[in-house]
Amino acid sequence: MNRRAAPRQSLRAILSFRHRFMNDQTDPEMNRKSGRVSKKLGHFAKTDVRFWQDRLFRETYRKNGRLRATSHWSARIQHEGHRERFPLYTPNKAAAAVRTRDIYLFLAANGREAALARYRNPKRSFVTITVTTQSP
Repeated sequence: MNRRAAPRQSLRAILSFRHRFMNDQTDPEMNRKSGRVSKKLGHFAKTDVRFWQDRLFRETYRKNGRLRATSHWSARIQHEGHRERFPLYTPNKAAAAVRTRDIYLFLAANGREAALARYRNPKRSFVTITVTTQSP
């Protein structure tokens, strides 16, 4: 028997076995509509921190022709047909997921305008100082 024949036969057996499962969508990890394999973690509610953990990203920018990423995490949240980006101002991914969940809960309870006013640019708060002088 040829040494190469055995691996080819086992490869054919594996491919035919895989082909049966690709055509038959009874596999519990497979989506019936799209045919894609879903994650084994399950589905979490948007009020759960684990839902937001995989949806965080780092903004990118170019400096001297090189693509760089920011040091903090950001999140995109869509609510009532509007998608907004929120910078989270933390390099810690777990803290960023908690903050994203809090933003989502605030957004759902108070609306888009209130959430943008509160969370979009918290570092840029302007204080107006009025100075009046009296002449002696």
